[in-house]
Amino acid sequence: TKKEESDAETKMYIKGRGIRRAEHIITFDAKKFRWTVVGTPEEQDTKIKKAEYDDNPVIKTVKWLLSKPPYLWKGTATELRMASFDRDGVPQAITSESVGKTLKKHKMNLYYDGISVEDTRTSKKRLYTLYKKSMQYTQLSIGDKDEQ
Repeated sequence: TKKEESDAETKMYIKGRGIRRAEHIITFDAKKFRWTVVGTPEEQDTKIKKAEYDDNPVIKTVKWLLSKPPYLWKGTATELRMASFDRDGVPQAITSESVGKTLKKHKMNLYYDGISVEDTRTSKKRLYTLYKKSMQYTQLSIGDKDEQ
């Protein structure tokens, strides 16, 4: 099945006697006149979400800020927007509100990438603290050895 005739991908459903039910995403290579299995719908969904995460300008900026010592950054959403411009010199079409929403939405993905996101609210603004988790644990373990 295809959603639209012009779609490059289509779903192939398999079922029958003695055959395990399956669902695959397939594409047609017009040059080779051959169908190719791309993966399951779940795998495709995961790929799309990963690409959305990896291509997000806020996430790219966070990773860029934490790629150099002191592996820590504190500031507001507006300051993070400005850092995005500093990263590549291209103004990004992001708002301060979208920065906060992006950090909240991808907090677990950042955690899995070794980055912690904390936010605190003062009377006038929200401050974000971003740091590499491994650096925090390294500093803690060094401090623990000195105490012993």
